Amino acid sequence: MNAPAAILAGRLVAGVTTFRISYRASGISLPIEGEPPHFRYETPIGIVYVEFAKDPARPSERCRVSTDLAIPPEVQRDLEILADRRLPPGGPDAEIPFIRDNLQAHDRFSPAFTLPIRFLPAQTGRWLTTLEDTLSDYAQRTASVLRWQFGMPGRARPLSEPRYEFSFDGAEWKPLPYEIPRPERGLISWPYDAAAHDGIEAYVQRGRGEPLAHEMYREAIANRIDNPRSCLALAVAAAEVGIKQTAAAAAPAARWLLVRGPSPSAIELLTRYLPTLPIYKFRGAFVQPTAAMKKNLGAAVTARNALVHAGMFGFTTDSLIELLDSIHDLIWLLAFYNGQVWALSNVSAREQREVVRLAGARDLGELAETAARA
Repeated sequence: MNAPAAILAGRLVAGVTTFRISYRASGISLPIEGEPPHFRYETPIGIVYVEFAKDPARPSERCRVSTDLAIPPEVQRDLEILADRRLPPGGPDAEIPFIRDNLQAHDRFSPAFTLPIRFLPAQTGRWLTTLEDTLSDYAQRTASVLRWQFGMPGRARPLSEPRYEFSFDGAEWKPLPYEIPRPERGLISWPYDAAAHDGIEAYVQRGRGEPLAHEMYREAIANRIDNPRSCLALAVAAAEVGIKQTAAAAAPAARWLLVRGPSPSAIELLTRYLPTLPIYKFRGAFVQPTAAMKKNLGAAVTARNALVHAGMFGFTTDSLIELLDSIHDLIWLLAFYNGQVWALSNVSAREQREVVRLAGARDLGELAETAARA
């Protein structure tokens, strides 16, 4: 069905607010002649329209998904405050550095700033999350099915570079808060000294590079937003490869079985087999992975199996990142087992303290300095 002109033009519909998300559409070729495709859906939140058009600014297509809704009074209030570039009351403390750094004169945000949903009052945040998830879902699925039906090539998710907006009058558009996933763990410090220099130089001179588990993890984390299913599968594979390669390096005679034959689960290899091998230990004792590492590895493996065997996937970006962070910590611990004792300094602070406690060391320095292959 044709979308009403009022929606496509963004014109005011009395008593409602218009919400839209605009995307760059990758791998979608529109007909040279005739009207570009547009679709109308009845959804749990109301009528949703998806339209495609040529992008006048670049040699590609664009997609826009929109809806007109009567909104709850508290959401209306918060959006009016946001339209004035101010922070709605009832959310997190305005003194959070991320917010404070983006405030200008009279406590107003800079025009280019978009407030993440997590800084809104909880009720408004939940309402907008449901709205945006619905709009995004219908847009992505429409683009995917359109591309699939006509055999168009392209990457896994056809829509990218989203721009979220709302308007009270259909003429003036304001940035709409959306869930900006927290970034990958950042680098806090880089203690580069002579020892680090010599270690890097010697490692590369021996023909080595970054371990495969870490390379695979990088590939996984790069997909955490656009392709979360691929991200999960790659992250679990990174952990499994890291565990098997650690075991194979310590027990060369078992390498063939570990790499090519059926082997125990990753959890069993980690908790039962590695402790028996001549890997780096603390005073002769195995440095245990934390409870969180074991729990999240098990959960990740179960989720990966459900994905590849049954097509089931139920993670939000943030819940997926919790598993990714834990796998990241684990593969740093595996690097320690392989003799890179400095790797423990790259484990997250909370898990680092727990590793030290489980090992019975006084602190991280004692653990790293005393560790030896045993």
